[in-house]
Amino acid sequence: MKEKIIYELQNSYNSQRKIYFLKNKYLKKYSKLPFLKKITQYSVKRLLKNINEIAENYNKIFIRKEKEKYNYLFENINGYSLDDAQKDAIIKEPSNLLIVAGAGSGKTLTLIGKIMYLIEKGVNPNKILCLSFTNESANSLKQSLLKNNLDIEVMTFHKLGMKILKNNGKHYVVANDTLLNNIVDKHYLDFSFLIKFNSLDKFGNKTNTPKLIKKELIRNSDIIKNNKKIIVTFINLFKGNGYECSKFRNIYKSIDKENIVVKKRNKKMVQICEKIYIEYEQNLKLLNQIDFNDMISKAIKENNFKNYDYILVDEFQDTSKIRCLLLKKIQEKTNAKIVAVGDDWQSIYHFTGCTLNAFVNFSKHFADSEVVFLQNTYRNSKELLKLTSDFITKNPIQIKKKLKSSKSNCKPIKVYYYYDKYNQLLIDVLKSINSKNVLIL
Repeated sequence: MKEKIIYELQNSYNSQRKIYFLKNKYLKKYSKLPFLKKITQYSVKRLLKNINEIAENYNKIFIRKEKEKYNYLFENINGYSLDDAQKDAIIKEPSNLLIVAGAGSGKTLTLIGKIMYLIEKGVNPNKILCLSFTNESANSLKQSLLKNNLDIEVMTFHKLGMKILKNNGKHYVVANDTLLNNIVDKHYLDFSFLIKFNSLDKFGNKTNTPKLIKKELIRNSDIIKNNKKIIVTFINLFKGNGYECSKFRNIYKSIDKENIVVKKRNKKMVQICEKIYIEYEQNLKLLNQIDFNDMISKAIKENNFKNYDYILVDEFQDTSKIRCLLLKKIQEKTNAKIVAVGDDWQSIYHFTGCTLNAFVNFSKHFADSEVVFLQNTYRNSKELLKLTSDFITKNPIQIKKKLKSSKSNCKPIKVYYYYDKYNQLLIDVLKSINSKNVLIL
């Protein structure tokens, strides 16, 4: 029996799930074999007790052998040789793997290497899906894969959601932003309470200004325009978090804890948002339309999904609650293994409803998971890393990491001062930069 356990541990990568099932499998067998010699009983019992440590040692041996076996692959990905951390990320195979890739650490190379390795191991390319956050990042990844003759499905979460709906016989028209904007605009008088007429001369005398003119003055006021944007954003974020109408009850409860002035104003605004949300949802249903948030939230409610073996998620730091739920639903139905790649230090889409929760608490959301760090950066100097890391590590909500670089630049940052000739300063700065690709914020 001991030899059988050892053989299974040596046979492939040992994930937590594999060890769990292996342990239970042989504990059952062990309990049914009372005739085993005492020395054998002790040997098997000791092995099962220390199976995690033994499995970890065999994993190290397995990874070393795989590095040697596929050295021809790892030494030339897009003309680059992979480092040990990148190779580890490619070879390790728990049910869920998070690759924390620091800036300039070769994230795309690792993704391409992972796909090439899986295909070399016999995985069907049609059973591999790559997901990214934006059309631009998805197209960029697709082009990188095609350069390596890898024809893999690459899409955004929204496109995946739409595909799932179509495959389940659901055909919708995608609503543009105009529908929601028009409904909000129609209700502009509902939130005109934000305007205090007595303090705004441009609205004229409260009693003498004709109603029609007054309405137009209200409609075109900055206060109304700004709050229209806020309401549209609120509804998009509300839906983007997978909330439904019942969620408003919780929002009202939280508002009741505020002071009386804030409570009155906020409650009225949420009531307006609820009213507009209900009308918006009714219009979508009437027109057989869905918006971008519905593409994902409706897909989660389906039960038939393409049977993927692997789902690779790029820019995972910019995932949202409903994207995370969609991944979990697909995995639940297909047993697909998930490889998520990203860097919480580079999360920039919080304003669209994205959250770092799934990234920094990966193991809580995805069982049988491991984390691999890519900490060698090939882009930035160690001096720049020191300056930026000292700043960004003050954020308490993050995955701690220490980036390393072999590059050196004693003065990685240059500060320009100006007094009154700002345009001339920009011209001088641009002249000193040897690049045509510059973004000015």
